[in-house]
Amino acid sequence: MRPALYQHWKKIFHPTSINCLSSSRPVPSVQNSSGFLKAAVSREQNRHMASMAPLERKVSKVTQHLIYHQYHPEETERGKTPIVLFLPWITVTGKSARRFEDVYAHRGFNVLTVWNEVKYFVWPKSAFSLSKEVLEYLQAEVDCDLVVHGMSIGAYLYTMIVMAALQNPQHTSYLRDHVKGNIFDSIVCGGVKQMALGVSKTVANNVALEKLIQGTILTYFNLTKSHTVDLYNDAIQLFYDNPFLTSSLLLYSTVDRMSDPKTVESIARAWEDRGIQVMLQKWTDSKHVELMKDHTVEYIECLDEYLAYIKMGNRVHSPLMAKL
Repeated sequence: MRPALYQHWKKIFHPTSINCLSSSRPVPSVQNSSGFLKAAVSREQNRHMASMAPLERKVSKVTQHLIYHQYHPEETERGKTPIVLFLPWITVTGKSARRFEDVYAHRGFNVLTVWNEVKYFVWPKSAFSLSKEVLEYLQAEVDCDLVVHGMSIGAYLYTMIVMAALQNPQHTSYLRDHVKGNIFDSIVCGGVKQMALGVSKTVANNVALEKLIQGTILTYFNLTKSHTVDLYNDAIQLFYDNPFLTSSLLLYSTVDRMSDPKTVESIARAWEDRGIQVMLQKWTDSKHVELMKDHTVEYIECLDEYLAYIKMGNRVHSPLMAKL
């Protein structure tokens, strides 16, 4: 039986029958609850905080952009330790990245983090060199199950990795055989105008500057259409196609200026129509890539449910967690 906090965590179904987890469900008010409920909520929050506590790890800089975090032996009596291919947002700090890396470490994963740069987004062709770098390393050094966690532009970068893989039969087979699930958080989507609007609203602190930045971005896209917009459209179509038919968890917010919720739900419907298992988690109050920060307990519970569904990872209980 779940703790009291999660009695309201129910799977619901959209009219399209997509499996959906929605934070619109009522959450008990701790202020108006009994002491037992307060204790249950506090205990569950502490448990999730403990599941994010830093663990010892060996950090290996594979290349300028690839950092391998080994928390566990690469092979145990249970088999090969799975890896999370973590592709965070462009402005992520090491501290923020570690928050996610440690969550996965507590679930029995090692983590390969791919550090992104603005140039890979504003000039998509440059992303192919990094994509090939990732694929060559995975093919040569990683022979275990993978879970992909892409955030913001990281989801776009993973799409470029898939695009590069499809040009090489060995890389195609590798991803098809090894990637067991996708987790996409705050994907940048909704078309070029939406992206330009989102970037301008994120960067600017007044309406005049916002319009100037948006106009500059749209002008740049118009001048470089064959090198930018056309490739974005190809990437978006490939994301819709999901060529490996991998099940996915989509995490999003209806007020995210860089991620159009209708597009996210359209992607989910397209996948579901093809028989691909897709789960959604929607929030209504978080800015871009701030879902984990704003809704830590729900976010981690959602990850756990999805990982359990794809039968990946195992909870590694630290001494601190055991006391909880």
